[in-house]
Amino acid sequence: MKESPTSRVSHATDPGAAVPDGPSRLLVLGHDDAERDALFALLGEQGYHVASAGDVDDGLRMTRDFRPELVVCEWQRRRLDGPAYCRSVKSDPALRATHITMLCANEDASSRVEGLDAGADDVLVRPFEPDELSARVRAGLRVRRQLRELCVDQHRTALIELAATLGHEINNPLTALFGHMELVLHYLEQGDSYRMQHHIREAGNVAARIGKVAQRLTEMVEPRTTTYLGHLRMLDL
Repeated sequence: MKESPTSRVSHATDPGAAVPDGPSRLLVLGHDDAERDALFALLGEQGYHVASAGDVDDGLRMTRDFRPELVVCEWQRRRLDGPAYCRSVKSDPALRATHITMLCANEDASSRVEGLDAGADDVLVRPFEPDELSARVRAGLRVRRQLRELCVDQHRTALIELAATLGHEINNPLTALFGHMELVLHYLEQGDSYRMQHHIREAGNVAARIGKVAQRLTEMVEPRTTTYLGHLRMLDL
């Protein structure tokens, strides 16, 4: 990943490579060089993989390339518009899960409101102690991890429901289809064209039913579920 004069990364490995059991990736986004470097050092000393950027454009590029789990973002100073950065990140489906902690001045309540409305997940008011920032970072990462686990659970549940749906809505017709085709072959050998044609038509009807199930699955916008076999859930087609 190419770095600009105002950006840096705290490790030499590929910043885009996600390491499941490795340190969490953080981005420090701030205009003031001294403060940005201090936060970079503080978080790096705690074992995180840290990147930093000095303006919104560089911050968005680093967010896309580095894929931080959490961003510590300045609200607004000269070239850095924190709310604009938040809106860009939260409007991008690939980035919106990024947890953003925004730093605001103590006397500026409107900044805190604007930051939260723009999509910040947390606001830390200056002046703050390093231990408080560290605790907020841990809490933000914990929330993000819990949301990720919830998404995994929901995905697993959706797969189970889809499997039950396919088993009920498609497996049964497939069994009937194979039965009709076996009878077609049987009556073909017997020379009974009347019964053979009957089962060909029935096989076509079953195939059409399978096609309709597939069509309903592809056109489903708001899935609903129903009970299957007393305890399982399946999609209600």
